[in-house]
Amino acid sequence: MNKIYQTRVCHENDKKHLPFLKSYKFLYQDPNYQALPYQAKAMYTNIANKQMRVLKSASKSYYIDKEGKHFVIYPINELEKDLNLSNSSAKRYKRTLIEFGLITTTNNGKRIYVNQPQLTDKSLTYDNEQKLSYFHMPKFFETNSNYKNASLLARLVYTLQKDRFTLTLSNVNPKKSSQYLDERGRVFCIYANKELSKMLNVCEQSIIKAKKELLALGLLKQRKRAIKESNRLYLYTPFASEQLKTEEKSEDNQPKEKKKKYVLLPPEKNQWVKYEVRYGSNMKSSNTELNNNINIKAQYISENDSQHLEVEMLKEQNTYLKRELDKRIDEPINEQDAIKKQLLKKFPSYISTIINAYTTDVHQVKRVMRIICGAKKLYKAFYKVSYTLEDVEREIGAALIRVNNKHKYNNKTIADVGNYLFESIKQVFIDQHQEDFENNRVPFSPDIGLCGDFELVYPEEIKSVG
Repeated sequence: MNKIYQTRVCHENDKKHLPFLKSYKFLYQDPNYQALPYQAKAMYTNIANKQMRVLKSASKSYYIDKEGKHFVIYPINELEKDLNLSNSSAKRYKRTLIEFGLITTTNNGKRIYVNQPQLTDKSLTYDNEQKLSYFHMPKFFETNSNYKNASLLARLVYTLQKDRFTLTLSNVNPKKSSQYLDERGRVFCIYANKELSKMLNVCEQSIIKAKKELLALGLLKQRKRAIKESNRLYLYTPFASEQLKTEEKSEDNQPKEKKKKYVLLPPEKNQWVKYEVRYGSNMKSSNTELNNNINIKAQYISENDSQHLEVEMLKEQNTYLKRELDKRIDEPINEQDAIKKQLLKKFPSYISTIINAYTTDVHQVKRVMRIICGAKKLYKAFYKVSYTLEDVEREIGAALIRVNNKHKYNNKTIADVGNYLFESIKQVFIDQHQEDFENNRVPFSPDIGLCGDFELVYPEEIKSVG
């Protein structure tokens, strides 16, 4: 028998009153960081939020080094537990954050410093580019036993969808005609699976699976529209249990003579919301604000400012319009680009897109393709373990971006640093192999160093391809 979850429709006041973690929009929307695996995005979210808690605590002076820089302690075993990752995966994604320059570590990785991100999209900031915008990632996934087992991907999908849903609520007047009002007068939003898959760096099938998980948990309802149109989405949140502080949830821990201490927050305590909970969220609140927290020009994260929801909504609209306009601008046909794209059709689309962006001519494309295929071929020959490029598509894409970021300031492309690129691709296969071993998918680990180097995967027979 399916479990019945007590939920209500989401609405604008949630952003003001319900507990949440701050998951920064640049992780999902800035070109410099979109290629991060979603696990690394979630890890950064946890680390940054933990640093905020430290900075607000009475013991914050203990987390300042000799140079006056703030740091946080987040042991790898805690990251494993909080993000439901294996030991090797937690280490890998922490290393990924370091490679992307989002964190640095000292004392054998024990001290973690949150760095200033290098943004290309300034629309993801506010207050004269001093602070970063963020999504609200609900804390009930951590504190409510009904939702603790929700997958990490489902939590992130919910976070993005809820943000879109509340922005739609703020932009729709239920008394006027709108394409986002259904036949019963309820507000819905639209979020294409393709768009979500791009922001989270997973395939669309993974998004569909995560949405099914949210449906089962009572956090999402969707209704089909016309063929080839995205579904209508209605987002829900736990009705009462998330209003309790974590330490107060267990009745056994409280003295019997003491009254139960419930922290009942708006909107539940307002009479007008009872109607909204029952029939859907169409009402509009005034002066709804978002608390923002990062000063990106400081070594630490502060939490003393806010921004109006309307500003956030307008930024979302501008970003969307710019993206749609870019799609419709015809570019002059370039013969080199046409040949590059034709060659790259043999590779998974995500890898192809990155190679095309980080190479300047056909020769460079062929060179990068040979290096990737060579590393794959050598790994299979040595370990007798075979991975397709689709198996590690996102990881290879992230490796290509890291290589480019490391060498672009020396005016070198990924094709110019063949040895370094080969080692990076090789590490992708090693990491995947180790994870499969820990999950009992392969019988042995890559505990022996991989024999072979760049010269072995770039012999004459491969060179001749170019």
